[in-house]
Amino acid sequence: MDAEIRTQAAQLSDALIELAEEIDLARDDDATAEEIQEARAMADEVLAEYSALLSRLTQDDRTEVQRSIGLKVAKIEGLLSTLPRS
Repeated sequence: MDAEIRTQAAQLSDALIELAEEIDLARDDDATAEEIQEARAMADEVLAEYSALLSRLTQDDRTEVQRSIGLKVAKIEGLLSTLPRS
């Protein structure tokens, strides 16, 4: 995997960590509908970036990226399912 792909994967990893924090905040009982919508919009954006990155990679690079940040993506998808509907 080349340096550019590693950089993009690292940036996505950081974005996924930040997103998990945003979703946790949106899951609070006192979260507003706007906060929930913002968390969902951020999730849509980050997950779209992840999919776009995977679509541009060779199978070997795709596998490596999935191994490095795939669990974080799965965590986000799980957290999203716990967000209340706004």
